[in-house]
Amino acid sequence: MARMKYVQRRANRFEFRFPLPDDLAGKAAPVPWPDSLAALLNAKSGRLKTEIIRSLQTADAKAAERRALAHIGEAHRLVDQARRVMKEGPPEGISPEHIASLVREHEVELLEGDEKLRRTGIGLDLQQVTIDPDRLGMTDDDLEFYRFVIRSLDQGVRRQAAKMRPSEVV
Repeated sequence: MARMKYVQRRANRFEFRFPLPDDLAGKAAPVPWPDSLAALLNAKSGRLKTEIIRSLQTADAKAAERRALAHIGEAHRLVDQARRVMKEGPPEGISPEHIASLVREHEVELLEGDEKLRRTGIGLDLQQVTIDPDRLGMTDDDLEFYRFVIRSLDQGVRRQAAKMRPSEVV
């Protein structure tokens, strides 16, 4: 039975080997080269690789072929994107889709942190001037402190955005 085109056996394991097309293989990469295409770049030479090689982490031929399918699609996407960059140069800015993805990832991170803080609480007691978390949720003083911090951070970020000088955090 013939093996899939990009699947090769090496040292009793299978690997995915995808040769780059002649119009890309070994060519000098324009600077700056997008991070999303780092898999195609030989960082030492500053040139594109001649092939993409990935371990399929299996000794089973059928499992290797199934795993290779995702790599084939990704390799074709990288080649198409690299051709665009070689023809048009690196993108001037971030695409709207990439911005939306970054925003969503950040929102998820913030909401997970918020939920964890609300579940455990801080244990702030301004009457007794103590901090003694009981892990039963937020106290009234915790909530007021949290509102103050959020309001303060929000105002700071809005000021930075209005001045077009965002901090490293932004």
